Amino acid sequence: MRLLIALLLAVVPLGAAAHTMSPASQKIFVANDTTYVKYTVTNKFPWPATFVMEILEKDQKTLFTEWESLPQNIKLLDGRDTDVYLKIDTTEERKLVVCSKLHKVGYNETNARTITRVCTRLWLYR
Repeated sequence: MRLLIALLLAVVPLGAAAHTMSPASQKIFVANDTTYVKYTVTNKFPWPATFVMEILEKDQKTLFTEWESLPQNIKLLDGRDTDVYLKIDTTEERKLVVCSKLHKVGYNETNARTITRVCTRLWLYR
């Protein structure tokens, strides 16, 4: 019985605080060489937090570098959300993974000891 409870606790996620990002996945037709994509980041932690955006190639290992985040640092109070616009080079078709990552916590902005990352898929096609 104890083994069963230990296995369930290891596998079933408990209601931990974190953050969210929406939409979960996007497929966008692009005609220009630069495209702006909007995401909504929500702080579900019970404290203020600062998030940064990351974009990875489809392999989820290689950093994609031809983009810019507006704003660069996303500072949110607990329970708040904001829109983030990403300016992405779309001179060719791209399949990317867009992530928001916990960077700093609290009003004094100390480095986060545990990093949470929420990712979505983005397909920019011509």
